[in-house]
Amino acid sequence: MTRDESGMTNDAAVWKIFVILVSSLICHSGFVIRAFVLTCLPMPKRNFIVVLAMLVLAAAAFYFVRPAPPAPSPGVPTVPADLAPLANAMEQVRQKYHHPVEDRKLLQGAVAGMVEQLDAYSTYIPPDEVEAFNLRLMGSGYGLGLRVEVADGHVVVIGTLLDSPAHRAGIRGGDVIESVDGTPLAGLSIDQVRKRLDDPALPQAALVIVRGRQRVTSTVPRVGLAMETVQGLYRDGTGQWVHSLQAHPGVAYIRIREFVRSTPNDLHRVLTGLGTPRGIVLDLRDNPGGMLEAAVATANLFLAKGRIVTAIDRSQQPQLFDARRENLYSSTVPLVVLVNGRTASAAEIVAGALWVHNRAAVTGERTLGKGCVQSMISLGDLGQINLTTAEYTLAGGLSITRQPGGDVWGIEPHQAVGLLHEEQVQALRIRAEVAPSPTPATAPADMETTEQKFLRLDTQLAQALTLVQNATEMKTLLKQGAVTRTKRMPTTAPSKK
Repeated sequence: MTRDESGMTNDAAVWKIFVILVSSLICHSGFVIRAFVLTCLPMPKRNFIVVLAMLVLAAAAFYFVRPAPPAPSPGVPTVPADLAPLANAMEQVRQKYHHPVEDRKLLQGAVAGMVEQLDAYSTYIPPDEVEAFNLRLMGSGYGLGLRVEVADGHVVVIGTLLDSPAHRAGIRGGDVIESVDGTPLAGLSIDQVRKRLDDPALPQAALVIVRGRQRVTSTVPRVGLAMETVQGLYRDGTGQWVHSLQAHPGVAYIRIREFVRSTPNDLHRVLTGLGTPRGIVLDLRDNPGGMLEAAVATANLFLAKGRIVTAIDRSQQPQLFDARRENLYSSTVPLVVLVNGRTASAAEIVAGALWVHNRAAVTGERTLGKGCVQSMISLGDLGQINLTTAEYTLAGGLSITRQPGGDVWGIEPHQAVGLLHEEQVQALRIRAEVAPSPTPATAPADMETTEQKFLRLDTQLAQALTLVQNATEMKTLLKQGAVTRTKRMPTTAPSKK
């Protein structure tokens, strides 16, 4: 065995250096450099070469045995650099907010804030509301079938929907609902009451009802309910909608509450049952919209040809929707469309297509001006977002979108008519929707009928019924409307690629 000038055995020195190198590399210590220099400087050349080889082996050993980076905590996604402030804000809330907050609640709030700041129409739907929202678009609801109002702090039944669970349970107008599933309803808002009544988490509702001096307990199932989006003015004694009015023989009244998948077929069935009326009043007031395809199919019932609407997404590739003659009901029956400031989106597509093509006279008030299309995008168990993904224009490229500071938007009525008794009309509509109660035998013969109440209170409807029977006035209004509309047309028509 040989020794170097320091008195250390050469082989021992080599192994010592190797151990130092390996240990220091694994521990990420800068000590390895100092150890290598101090130990190797007085070393013979042969041993120095061996030490270099050992260094290479040590580096290789470090590469294969170095500890793996820590795995992210379960449920915590890797955060891109541009989202680091959001992650930091969430962590600050999680650690410092004076009450514990569930991570899921924070995520839902972040998504809602992100989506809803985009525009007035993009929305976030929480997981517990997704099913009900999507069912509604498909034409289905869920609940008991009750129509209620809050009066003097009490929840009073207006009536029940025909053949609904509440109707079959014998609940009737005038009943006061004291509690639902053990929860008192006094003091709650109408929206809170409706959520309690139609809670999708529970298959049935335990109601405590006050009827006169009696307190009645009733257990009513919550079920899926088919939505009637196509309605008449009121229900007759059998519960069927009345479309033909006694005061205006031969004139039909049809109200569309919103546009779901079944709306065009339901409307076609009603129209076919009417035969060929002298005129039709199509009521789209307070219609919030719905499915684009349902709106297109509805407009096509009255248009034989022409562009109904063009949808343009961010790629600027237009999606064209044109009328087809095979889907036509009639292009000649006189038509008046009723609109107001809450007529929106898909309802504006229908009113706008008939307006642009001079197919109908429009009366009432200027529409909302919501010229955009939302797409439903699932977020899995986090819920759903309804995101604005396209804008639409009417024939000729006419936009109805209300721009900030703009003074022209929506569908301009040919004949502007205000509603003098709006609250009373809204209440009357709700009562007309429910199953009718038997007329008391003691009722006076001159008692005002539901139709007479509508025609007295609903000034817009009364004007529409008069207009639809006056061909000369309608023709004049359509000509005037065409001139006004031309001024709104873009100077360059959109591409038809």
